[in-house]
Amino acid sequence: MLLASFCANLAMVRTDAVANFYSPVTRVWELLIGALLARKLSTKNNSSGFQANVANPLAVGGLAAIFVAELLLTKDTLFPGWWALLPTLGAASIIAAGPAAWVNRRLLSHPTMVWIGLISYPLYLWHWPILAFLRITGALKSPLEIGLCAIGAALVLSWLTYRFVERPFRSQRIDLPSHTTPTRDPAAPKRRAAALLAFMTLAAVSGGVIHRTHGSIQRDRLKIASLPALPDKGVFDRLKIYEHYEQPNTTCRDRLSMSLLPEEVCVTNSTAPKVMFFGDSHAMGLYSAIFADRLAVPSVLIASPGCLVYPNLTYRPKGKEWGQNCTDIAKKGLEYANRSPDIGTVVISMVRKGDNPDSLTNFYSGDRQMTEREVLGTGTEHLIRSLLSSGKTVIYVVDVPYFHHTPETCQSKFLVSGADQCVFNRSAMNAPFKDYFDVLRKIQKENPGLRILNAEDVLCRKDTCAQHDDAQYFYIDKDHLSVYGSMTVLASLFRQFPVD
Repeated sequence: MLLASFCANLAMVRTDAVANFYSPVTRVWELLIGALLARKLSTKNNSSGFQANVANPLAVGGLAAIFVAELLLTKDTLFPGWWALLPTLGAASIIAAGPAAWVNRRLLSHPTMVWIGLISYPLYLWHWPILAFLRITGALKSPLEIGLCAIGAALVLSWLTYRFVERPFRSQRIDLPSHTTPTRDPAAPKRRAAALLAFMTLAAVSGGVIHRTHGSIQRDRLKIASLPALPDKGVFDRLKIYEHYEQPNTTCRDRLSMSLLPEEVCVTNSTAPKVMFFGDSHAMGLYSAIFADRLAVPSVLIASPGCLVYPNLTYRPKGKEWGQNCTDIAKKGLEYANRSPDIGTVVISMVRKGDNPDSLTNFYSGDRQMTEREVLGTGTEHLIRSLLSSGKTVIYVVDVPYFHHTPETCQSKFLVSGADQCVFNRSAMNAPFKDYFDVLRKIQKENPGLRILNAEDVLCRKDTCAQHDDAQYFYIDKDHLSVYGSMTVLASLFRQFPVD
């Protein structure tokens, strides 16, 4: 079972990292390592661990493994995967070393460390909601203030939870005044078990309802006067699912005789599409109104989340991270657009880059690793020129404004501050992306046949950009269009550049 769970973890971490992180099937191997260790140490001959000459290196090695994991793991690391071995085996090594190890005898046996150990599980449960609450409300601005406040609050709440929730539930003793003899209530375990079962059932039912309704309960509850209801993410989620082939969309195969590459999203509503949408997840967001049958445009979407479609450059992700097929998807999309007699218009939509112009990327020209500025200029210009040279009408959509908060966060902040946090100054928002706009102006000047649609001109009012208008949200998150946002941008696009 341990080996099967670990192998499932390795397989799922590349396809659905979120599900892999939370699924008990792919995480139970970590608990089983602890169970095996407990079984081994509980035997009569192993109850006190190893001798000092073995225990010390084992404990130090375990501690080092945990520190290495802390130093090397980042938000971009595929976790759990192989990386989970470091903290898991590190912790197991420290426990296995037993009391003979100096680390355990002197450091981890200190009363302060023992106290932290006692409240460790409540601390694990409390720290994240506290951090999320502080960030959502915006009550504190400085990361240092947020960190100190979160740590202090988590420690206090964790101790209270341990003292008044965990200890009473784990003990059958009834605490009485000091002059009285403590007694045991034989029915207490059954009552506690029933209460826990009822609470878990309620949590499971609530989670199931929220999942089935796509959060509509929360959207209705958080509907605030002067702010629209939260957007429905269902359409974009159905598009994203195809990248993992959990619910494969076969329209490209059935209508266009096109086979899909791994990591590719390909959707069409016609056997003879006139418009091709090409890009990353932002192209998917732009296409969502057509996918939801809110706009009738004979079209095809070829995209991949997180993949900038630059066929002249080679994308080399680190290890086996997402993006192994980015280059092939880019080449396939360009080749299909150029050879298809039906495709007359290609709409390019990708995430805006250029805010870190000198940072190295995973794109290569030959063996030379390229900077963000070089990729933006070389890749975009080659893609546009290749399409124009084949006689296609090319429309480049200047990316939508990027917001610092999701609609949900803005709603929550509004409840606390009374101010709409989803409204920003356009100039200030675009300041970090100077290189992005400079490159696009240069390419447009050198390619007069290129047509440009600036999504900001559609979604913003003069120098003010908002995630919503008076009716609905344009976004489902910080930078992906909702169906309503897609309809708004595409209506302007096809009004300016009609398709025959």
